[in-house]
Amino acid sequence: MYAISTATGLVLLIACASARNSDPSASRPVEVFSGPPITIFRDPSRYVSFPDVKRIGPHRLLCVFRDAAYPEKIIHIEPDARVVGAISRDDGRTWSKPAVIYDDPACQNDPSIAVLGDGRLLLTFFNWVGLKTTTAPGDRSPFARKVDRGDWGTWSEAGGVHLLWGQVDPLRWDSRAQHVRGSARLLRATSSKVIETSRGTFLLPTYGRSPDKPVDRAFVVPSRDRGKTWGDEILIAADPEGRIAMQEPSLIETKPGHILAVMRTAGAGDHLYATRSADDGLTWPPAERTDLIGHPADLLVLPDGAVLLARGYRHPPFGVRAAVGADGGAHWQREIVIADSGSGTDLGYPTLCLTDDEHVLHPQ
Repeated sequence: MYAISTATGLVLLIACASARNSDPSASRPVEVFSGPPITIFRDPSRYVSFPDVKRIGPHRLLCVFRDAAYPEKIIHIEPDARVVGAISRDDGRTWSKPAVIYDDPACQNDPSIAVLGDGRLLLTFFNWVGLKTTTAPGDRSPFARKVDRGDWGTWSEAGGVHLLWGQVDPLRWDSRAQHVRGSARLLRATSSKVIETSRGTFLLPTYGRSPDKPVDRAFVVPSRDRGKTWGDEILIAADPEGRIAMQEPSLIETKPGHILAVMRTAGAGDHLYATRSADDGLTWPPAERTDLIGHPADLLVLPDGAVLLARGYRHPPFGVRAAVGADGGAHWQREIVIADSGSGTDLGYPTLCLTDDEHVLHPQ
């Protein structure tokens, strides 16, 4: 049996016991987990969000997250938003003070971390760039947003998807990030880690829109030379009718060459959509609606081969839920309520990590 951990803000909740509930609206058995919280980081003056945690050595974990001054209005575009990281050396029970990993004048969003087979770290994120213009940028920046962030900018435009290389031992990071995809006219974002497949391919999940394709579509950007170069975008999912937005794809390899992708949606009743590639991410059949509600998803293959999926649940009672799937995530058999005490919808973005003592850490 696996213990589940979760977090509210950046608080871990170690849950080592379960109780089955009867839920007449659920098509799967429902389990509720509870336990003592562990704080990764808390500062009332800081708006911390979008955590991702990975195992980087024996009993050693790295949690990266976005850190910004708490704004008067939350719009996820804050002038000083940066990427920071905290370290645990005891499987997530205690955490170091966060240290800055990457900061520049843009607003950094949704950092994710991949630990590669050769010991390198690969941090991915997207950003928004402040514009001092007082008028709408127009055609040159069709996805600009009015933000009223003082000297940083009255408007903000999309800056694209970026990556930053690091090393595990000793832990260090490059000083400059690399732009991969996206521009002011081609909106691209990412919210989930790069995966390294058993065939050595790196797959970077992205999503976004363009003036001629105004509804979000999901993509993967491959690298077949261990990150030296990145290939053309491969479409994962798009609604042929242009009604349902496919956003924030999360990837996992369920067996050699077989990749499961799960997307957040808009316009589909908050149902997650899923599709599966059988050729290392080269081609994808049409995405299908799952019966899982919430967003976005994070995925983990457990030692017994089952797929664990966690997602934010932005419906009363607000919180975080998970499901356990068989057959590479084709069938979801268990529903797990990890947290149900959220005060509103600004929550979610869970991440999963299997520790050395076979706990599953779940910051949120």
